[in-house]
Amino acid sequence: MKFTKLGLYRTLLMCAGFMISAFGSALYVYSGLGADAFNLMVQGVSGVLGLAIGTTSSLIQFIFLALLIFVSRPLIGIGTFGGTVLIGMVMNLCEIFLQPQLRMPAC
Repeated sequence: MKFTKLGLYRTLLMCAGFMISAFGSALYVYSGLGADAFNLMVQGVSGVLGLAIGTTSSLIQFIFLALLIFVSRPLIGIGTFGGTVLIGMVMNLCEIFLQPQLRMPAC
């Protein structure tokens, strides 16, 4: 696959979008004011497994990705894998920086 300037631009925009989404999800979790349904599930599983929230998010997304491979393989692209990895990593980084600032206990 040959990368063009447009392809590189679109990939960078995709990564920026994932990072913004992960930052927003981390704000949901560490603000203590509630969260959307997916992040609420991630918080619960994180508490049961004793893992960081970003790690748990990536784990759940990998499980969904494995199911998607069997159900609808043509829909999977580079963004599917990128989002699975990048969102969890950014949420873990946000945990390091946001949790002390907001003084909220980890789940």
